[in-house]
Amino acid sequence: MSEQITLFTRQAVKLISDELDKALEGIREQYGLRELQVESVHFFPDSMTMKIKGTAVPGKDSYVTDYREAEQRFFLQHNELPETMMAMEFLWGGRLFKVDRIETRNPKYPILATCLDDGKTYKFSVEQVKRVIQATKDLGIK
Repeated sequence: MSEQITLFTRQAVKLISDELDKALEGIREQYGLRELQVESVHFFPDSMTMKIKGTAVPGKDSYVTDYREAEQRFFLQHNELPETMMAMEFLWGGRLFKVDRIETRNPKYPILATCLDDGKTYKFSVEQVKRVIQATKDLGIK
């Protein structure tokens, strides 16, 4: 032990933060992470809190991609929507829309579609999209 810190001053916190960044760099390289660093520091004279942020390098078969796709498939099945919905185009209010993504955390309007006329993204409920699909079937449009 070369130095003893009795109070957390700006200089002491900077010293500790720099030492921690050096140690985290070795850990980041060892585990092949995209980033691993001290993100924020809050301190008082007698205590200090540091937040460390780490980001994994997603591969083509990454957990995040698989999870999102599985979550979307479950959502579509649970709401009795076609699995081809992600590429679906539909008419709503006389304008043409294309489904972009599904935000499963938004229970009220989980389906996001871009209006091909004005380029804006709009939110739709499951019920709205089901009505459009049913109307399309009733008209015999594929």
